[in-house]
Amino acid sequence: MKSILFGILFSSFIAVGVYAQSAVYFCPDTTSYGYCYGAPEVDQCALDKCQEYGGTNCQQIVDCKKKGYGAIALGENSEGAAVIGTSCGFGNLAGAKNEAVKQCTKYGGINCQVKNTWNG
Repeated sequence: MKSILFGILFSSFIAVGVYAQSAVYFCPDTTSYGYCYGAPEVDQCALDKCQEYGGTNCQQIVDCKKKGYGAIALGENSEGAAVIGTSCGFGNLAGAKNEAVKQCTKYGGINCQVKNTWNG
């Protein structure tokens, strides 16, 4: 089984609050992921989506309390394993995209490309 690496940007991570503005779950076993934003049950929603897309061991990699733009970038490392980079809470879409690609690359991703974006 290929090992999976993932980059995480804990932009504005806060341990308290009413609910998260954005959440991302990732399954290192299947490379499935799920994300949700701007809802009271955002964590459960993201977990459900990860499982819906085939995740069997989904783990939370982002829980962002700050509203704003977010992005997910995917790439592979030199051994062909999936690498994910994320961002959230940015004031503009370009910044969120750039940071997700930067995080993917930082954790070994090659040819990282933005696959999903949101504003919430």
